[in-house]
Amino acid sequence: MVIGSLTLRKNDEQTLICRSQGAVIQPWSPESSALILLRLENRTLASSNFVLLNEKIDELAKEIQRRKQAEEALKKANQKLEIRVEERTTALQETLNELQLTQTKLIQAEKMSSLGQMVAGIAHEINNPVSFIYGNLYHAHKYTQDLLKLVQVYQQVFPNTPPEIQEQVEEIDLDFLFQDITRLFESMTVGTERIQEIVIIFFSKLI
Repeated sequence: MVIGSLTLRKNDEQTLICRSQGAVIQPWSPESSALILLRLENRTLASSNFVLLNEKIDELAKEIQRRKQAEEALKKANQKLEIRVEERTTALQETLNELQLTQTKLIQAEKMSSLGQMVAGIAHEINNPVSFIYGNLYHAHKYTQDLLKLVQVYQQVFPNTPPEIQEQVEEIDLDFLFQDITRLFESMTVGTERIQEIVIIFFSKLI
C-alpha cells in the first residue's frame, strides 16, 4: 500500500492537491512497465484536470522516446565511427608496411649499387695488370724462342761442347726445356685470356 498526495495544475494555473492511495504492480519481465493503481480523493474535482495531466504524461513519454532515439542514433554513430577508425588504422598500417618495404628495397638497392661500384673497381684493377701481362707474353715468348734458336745454332756450330757446358745442359734437361717452354707460354696466355673474359662478364652484369 502506497499513501501520498498528487498535485495537479488546473487550467486557471491553480493547483489541486489530492490525497491518494495505491499500489505498485511489478512487471513480469524487466522489459515491461510497472503498473501504478491510485485511488484519489476529490475525484470529481480531479477528473476535470486529468486531461491536462494526460497531456503532460504524453509529452513526457514523447520526450523519453526522443531521448531514447537520440541515444540509439548516438550509439550507431559511435559504432560507425569506431569502424571507420579501425578501417583507417588498418589502411595506415598497410601504408606503413609498404613504406617500410620500399625503404628496405631502397637500402638494398643502395647496397647493391655500392657493391657494384666496388666490384667494378676491383675488376678494373684486375684487368689492368692482366692486360699488361697478356700484352708482354707475346714478346716474352718471341724473345725466348729467339734465344732457344740461338742455342740450337750454337750446338750445330760447336757440336763438341766443353764438359762444363754439357754438364749444365744435362742438369737443366735442355731437350725437355725446348718442348715445355712453348706449352708454358700457351698455358699462361690461356690463363690471362680467361681472366679477361671473367672481367668482361662482370662489367656486362653491372651495366
